Amino acid sequence: MENTENHEAYAARTAEVLTGGDLSEIDFDSLAAWLKEIVPRLSSVPALESDLASLRTDYTRRISGMLKAVAAVGKGDRDLRDALRTTESLENLTAEELIAQYHRTAAVFRDTFPASYGRLPRIGRPGRSDFADYR
Repeated sequence: MENTENHEAYAARTAEVLTGGDLSEIDFDSLAAWLKEIVPRLSSVPALESDLASLRTDYTRRISGMLKAVAAVGKGDRDLRDALRTTESLENLTAEELIAQYHRTAAVFRDTFPASYGRLPRIGRPGRSDFADYR
Protein backbone atom coordinates (compact mmCIF):
# COMPACT_ATOMS: atom_id res chain seq x y z
CA MET A 1 0.00 0.00 0.00
CA GLU A 2 1.44 3.29 -1.05
CA ASN A 3 -0.64 6.18 0.12
CA THR A 4 -2.48 7.22 3.26
CA GLU A 5 -5.93 6.79 1.73
CA ASN A 6 -5.21 3.13 1.01
CA HIS A 7 -4.01 2.62 4.58
CA GLU A 8 -7.07 4.34 6.00
CA ALA A 9 -9.42 2.34 3.79
CA TYR A 10 -7.72 -0.95 4.63
CA ALA A 11 -7.79 -0.21 8.36
CA ALA A 12 -11.47 0.79 8.20
CA ARG A 13 -12.43 -2.36 6.26
CA THR A 14 -10.49 -4.59 8.64
CA ALA A 15 -12.03 -2.93 11.69
CA GLU A 16 -15.47 -3.34 10.17
CA VAL A 17 -14.89 -7.06 9.58
CA LEU A 18 -13.49 -7.51 13.09
CA THR A 19 -16.46 -5.80 14.72
CA GLY A 20 -18.84 -7.78 12.52
CA GLY A 21 -17.44 -10.97 13.97
CA ASP A 22 -16.92 -12.84 10.68
CA LEU A 23 -13.21 -13.58 10.95
CA SER A 24 -13.30 -15.84 7.90
CA GLU A 25 -13.27 -12.70 5.71
CA ILE A 26 -9.91 -11.58 7.08
CA ASP A 27 -6.79 -12.42 5.10
CA PHE A 28 -4.33 -12.75 7.99
CA ASP A 29 -1.28 -12.89 5.69
CA SER A 30 -2.32 -9.58 4.13
CA LEU A 31 -3.09 -8.13 7.56
CA ALA A 32 0.33 -9.17 8.90
CA ALA A 33 2.09 -7.69 5.86
CA TRP A 34 0.15 -4.45 6.24
CA LEU A 35 0.98 -4.20 9.94
CA LYS A 36 4.69 -4.72 9.19
CA GLU A 37 4.47 -1.89 6.65
CA ILE A 38 2.49 0.53 8.80
CA VAL A 39 4.28 0.16 12.16
CA PRO A 40 7.47 2.02 11.09
CA ARG A 41 5.33 4.82 9.68
CA LEU A 42 3.33 5.11 12.88
CA SER A 43 6.49 5.36 14.96
CA SER A 44 7.62 8.40 12.94
CA VAL A 45 4.35 10.32 13.45
CA PRO A 46 5.35 12.09 16.72
CA ALA A 47 8.57 13.40 15.16
CA LEU A 48 6.67 14.56 12.07
CA GLU A 49 4.08 16.30 14.21
CA SER A 50 6.82 18.02 16.20
CA ASP A 51 8.58 19.13 13.02
CA LEU A 52 5.34 20.45 11.57
CA ALA A 53 4.56 22.36 14.77
CA SER A 54 8.03 23.94 14.71
CA LEU A 55 7.67 24.97 11.07
CA ARG A 56 4.16 26.34 11.64
CA THR A 57 5.39 28.36 14.61
CA ASP A 58 8.31 29.75 12.61
CA TYR A 59 6.17 30.68 9.60
CA THR A 60 3.52 32.23 11.85
CA ARG A 61 6.12 34.36 13.66
CA ARG A 62 7.73 35.46 10.41
CA ILE A 63 4.40 36.40 8.85
CA SER A 64 3.28 38.21 12.01
CA GLY A 65 6.53 40.16 12.19
CA MET A 66 6.33 41.24 8.56
CA LEU A 67 2.66 42.21 8.93
CA LYS A 68 3.43 44.28 12.02
CA ALA A 69 6.28 46.06 10.26
CA VAL A 70 4.15 46.84 7.20
CA ALA A 71 1.25 47.98 9.41
CA ALA A 72 3.58 50.20 11.46
CA VAL A 73 4.46 52.25 8.40
CA GLY A 74 0.90 52.10 7.06
CA LYS A 75 -1.32 55.10 6.71
CA GLY A 76 -4.09 54.25 9.11
CA ASP A 77 -5.81 52.03 11.62
CA ARG A 78 -7.15 49.84 8.82
CA ASP A 79 -3.63 48.48 8.17
CA LEU A 80 -3.31 47.53 11.83
CA ARG A 81 -6.74 45.86 11.88
CA ASP A 82 -5.96 43.93 8.70
CA ALA A 83 -2.63 42.78 10.14
CA LEU A 84 -4.29 41.66 13.35
CA ARG A 85 -7.08 39.84 11.48
CA THR A 86 -4.58 38.05 9.24
CA THR A 87 -2.34 37.12 12.18
CA GLU A 88 -5.28 35.67 14.11
CA SER A 89 -6.35 33.57 11.11
CA LEU A 90 -2.92 31.95 10.62
CA GLU A 91 -3.55 29.11 13.07
CA ASN A 92 -6.52 27.92 11.00
CA LEU A 93 -4.58 27.66 7.73
CA THR A 94 -3.36 24.40 6.24
CA ALA A 95 0.37 24.05 5.64
CA GLU A 96 -0.07 24.92 1.95
CA GLU A 97 -2.19 27.97 2.78
CA LEU A 98 0.34 29.09 5.40
CA ILE A 99 3.18 28.87 2.88
CA ALA A 100 1.13 30.80 0.31
CA GLN A 101 0.35 33.46 2.93
CA TYR A 102 4.05 33.69 3.75
CA HIS A 103 4.91 34.32 0.09
CA ARG A 104 2.18 36.98 -0.24
CA THR A 105 3.27 38.69 2.96
CA ALA A 106 6.95 38.55 2.00
CA ALA A 107 6.14 40.19 -1.35
CA VAL A 108 4.28 43.03 0.39
CA PHE A 109 7.15 43.37 2.88
CA ARG A 110 9.73 43.56 0.08
CA ASP A 111 7.65 46.20 -1.69
CA THR A 112 7.31 48.19 1.53
CA PHE A 113 10.97 47.90 2.52
CA PRO A 114 12.95 47.59 -0.73
CA ALA A 115 16.22 48.71 0.88
CA SER A 116 16.21 45.56 3.00
CA TYR A 117 16.84 43.50 -0.12
CA GLY A 118 19.99 44.15 -2.11
CA ARG A 119 21.79 47.40 -2.80
CA LEU A 120 20.22 50.78 -2.48
CA PRO A 121 19.58 52.48 -5.81
CA ARG A 122 22.22 55.04 -6.71
CA ILE A 123 20.10 58.05 -7.45
CA GLY A 124 22.15 61.02 -8.55
CA ARG A 125 25.36 59.83 -6.86
CA PRO A 126 28.43 59.39 -9.02
CA GLY A 127 30.75 56.51 -8.35
CA ARG A 128 31.02 52.80 -8.62
CA SER A 129 27.87 50.77 -8.25
CA ASP A 130 29.32 47.30 -7.74
CA PHE A 131 31.25 46.33 -4.61
CA ALA A 132 33.38 43.97 -6.69
CA ASP A 133 34.91 47.07 -8.38
CA TYR A 134 36.63 47.97 -5.08
CA ARG A 135 38.88 44.90 -5.00
